[in-house]
Amino acid sequence: MPLSSVLTYLTGAFFATSILLHIDACIQQKITYGSDVAWYSHFPLVVSGVVFFAMNLVSINDFKGSNAFDEQNYRNRTYFMIAWLFVNYFTLFVSLMASVALFVAGVADAGNGLGTYSAIVILVANLLMALSSFVFFFGRYEWERKKLDYDIM
Repeated sequence: MPLSSVLTYLTGAFFATSILLHIDACIQQKITYGSDVAWYSHFPLVVSGVVFFAMNLVSINDFKGSNAFDEQNYRNRTYFMIAWLFVNYFTLFVSLMASVALFVAGVADAGNGLGTYSAIVILVANLLMALSSFVFFFGRYEWERKKLDYDIM
């Protein structure tokens, strides 16, 4: 199995786990506080994950169809990935700040452990998303760069 396919499936598994953790945190927030605010903070991350995974699948299928990498196409894809990573890590930062606030609120409210639980779940989801985008981007970047160097020779 090619490295690109392995990275795609690994990224998909991380994102699926992360999305499930975010949904779980939202449900816990609804049960605990009766608030829908958590849905608004997690929705951008869920959409971001779905779009990114779809983009991965499309790009993998593009790569499978051709053996030659043209340099301009490679450069454009690299710029797009860098822009996506910037947006992804910005949303992760915002969500991380929300999880810290939830954690502090959960610790302050000693009688309620679910706030702390939700904060930990959100933190794990954020770390999984960060790990998946890191693994995918740098793994694919190296793989494409080596392939491009080989095709040019």
